[in-house]
Amino acid sequence: MAEVALLRDYDNEWDGELDKWYGPLTKQSELGWYKALQYGHIPSDMVTIRPGMESEQLRELANYKVLVYTHPAILRDSTAATLQKYVEDGGILIFGCRTGYKNEFGHCRMQPLPGPAAAMSGVHVEDFTMINGTASPVSVRFKDQVLDFWAPGFNDILNVHADTVEVLAEYASSYYEGKPALTVNRVGKGLVYYWGAAFDLALAAELLRQLPVTSPIAGWCKAPSTVEVAIRADVQEELVFLLNYSGETAQVKLSVETEELLSGSRLTGTVPLEPYGVWVLKKV
Repeated sequence: MAEVALLRDYDNEWDGELDKWYGPLTKQSELGWYKALQYGHIPSDMVTIRPGMESEQLRELANYKVLVYTHPAILRDSTAATLQKYVEDGGILIFGCRTGYKNEFGHCRMQPLPGPAAAMSGVHVEDFTMINGTASPVSVRFKDQVLDFWAPGFNDILNVHADTVEVLAEYASSYYEGKPALTVNRVGKGLVYYWGAAFDLALAAELLRQLPVTSPIAGWCKAPSTVEVAIRADVQEELVFLLNYSGETAQVKLSVETEELLSGSRLTGTVPLEPYGVWVLKKV
């Protein structure tokens, strides 16, 4: 069972085809998250939000530790209430820029952004700007790191309005240098992250390192990012598929003895997986 789900919905799928302010960001952000999860060998699902089915949807969402809702520009009040209950019960929710600035009719909300997500995120958007044309990408620095990350595509400049909010990263360039770029707010038993830009691989991977999710094979198998991991299991057994997408040999480290079912071999220790090779592993 996946512990992470990427959220989508029909409203934003449709509206994003025409809205140049956030539509093009969604594909970029979802790709960044998908790569980070794949490279980290962390399973994920894609879940569609279904307005009008809040109680049923909440039971479904409760199966996941982390929900990533990249750019829900259209955010219904009922959806926001469902997500807040998910967080209050212990879930972790991650928003990106342009969250909540429209209602279900596509009208801009006459309230501080991120609209119905403002209370649970604990921040307001005091200003925003699109990064395109001749504008250079803006850098972001986590408070506990020297390394800078990029905040591509669009920047929400955040203003913290709740005592429970922690600023994790600030913009490190442009006229809003020093303003919050990434925040986390504790709501009930859970957490709400707000990232004021589009997501890329580097930022998504950094957030994954901070979240309580790990690869299901982390305790006994280590494989490079070029190797895809897929798991198929039932009540009787679990099979782990390793697929090397690289033209180079991948070194796989196995801390327990496993059987490779395609060849019938027993493997342990550091074992080379040939270029474009496939293994089906079963722990002995």
